[in-house]
Amino acid sequence: AGIQEEAVQKVISRISDVRKQTGKTKAGKDFTKYIIKNGNAEYSTFSESNAKIAKEAKDSDMWAEIHYKQTQYGNDLTAICLVDPPPEEVQEG
Repeated sequence: AGIQEEAVQKVISRISDVRKQTGKTKAGKDFTKYIIKNGNAEYSTFSESNAKIAKEAKDSDMWAEIHYKQTQYGNDLTAICLVDPPPEEVQEG
C-alpha cells in the first residue's frame, strides 16, 4: 500500500481568527468548513466542536493546543484543546 500516514504535529498558541466557510462538493453536497488561524498559519476542520473550542480560546484570549496533519490541502486540524500558557509566557506580577 503506497499510502503514507501523515504524522500528527502539534503547536500551542493563541487563536487569532476563526472563520466559517460553506460551499458544495464536486458531488453537489453542501459542506461547512472552519478555518482557524494563529498568526500566519491556518488550519482547517469540518468539526463544528473543534471550531467552538477555537472560538472560545480566541474570545477568552486563552491558549490552545492544536493537533494537525499537513496534507495536500494544507494543515488539517485533527484536535484542539484549551491549555495553560507556556511557562515562558507567564509573567510574575
